[in-house]
Amino acid sequence: MENGKLPVTYDDFAEFGIRRKAISSGLFELVTLGFVEITEKGRMAAAEFHVPSKYRLTYIFTRKPDVSPPLPPRRSHIARAFCIGASTII
Repeated sequence: MENGKLPVTYDDFAEFGIRRKAISSGLFELVTLGFVEITEKGRMAAAEFHVPSKYRLTYIFTRKPDVSPPLPPRRSHIARAFCIGASTII
């Protein structure tokens, strides 16, 4: 599977033990901190028309010339992600 085209559904996250209510905020944290990039936003639909979101792990080398390395997260983004993460734990 090519990095940047990694399909993952909410069911996949739940199967690996992430609570469904925590998936959205967890993804926000990962994107904000620069670990993950959403390359294609998925959509809900009837079974055969469902399209999963696709992700790129930014810390893994990608051979595509148009993909830039991740920028380091800004302090404000880290603080915001931390606050959101803390609120999902409480």
